[in-house]
Amino acid sequence: MKEKAMAAIAPQFIAGYLNQCECKSFEDVGIALQQLIDTAQETKLGYQNHPEAQRAQTAPTIN
Repeated sequence: MKEKAMAAIAPQFIAGYLNQCECKSFEDVGIALQQLIDTAQETKLGYQNHPEAQRAQTAPTIN
């Protein structure tokens, strides 16, 4: 269920990100998306390498 919600909102966030980057061409879009991918991978590694962050992922949430 959570994956469906993420898939539904991801395009909106990506469109907002690309708009903020002021992409004017497909090349600009490619560069901006690569930066987003690189940052996401660095963030993922940061969570994997820090036990405190791992615990934060499993904290109870209010839905």
